[in-house]
Amino acid sequence: MKRHPLTWERVISRIPPAPQEALAPPYGFATRVVAQWRSARRDETVRRWANWSFRTALASVAACALIAFLQTRRATILLPLPEAPSPASLATSP
Repeated sequence: MKRHPLTWERVISRIPPAPQEALAPPYGFATRVVAQWRSARRDETVRRWANWSFRTALASVAACALIAFLQTRRATILLPLPEAPSPASLATSP
């Protein structure tokens, strides 16, 4: 028995026909999709804020540690503290 080569017409004839009715999405599908999208977006915003806050806190701790380390190595104060105002320098109302 001789086999014929596979042609496009044969391939297309073997594909099942598409259903005539388009299936509608289940009730509430769009609402659930939008709710999941909003929660994922909110979680992403919180994650970004948390990462930024953590990095900023680490940078602050590192800067404070560096200043404290440098002040212990020097005899003079690296960052002088402001003096408290005296009563004479405060303006009084007439």
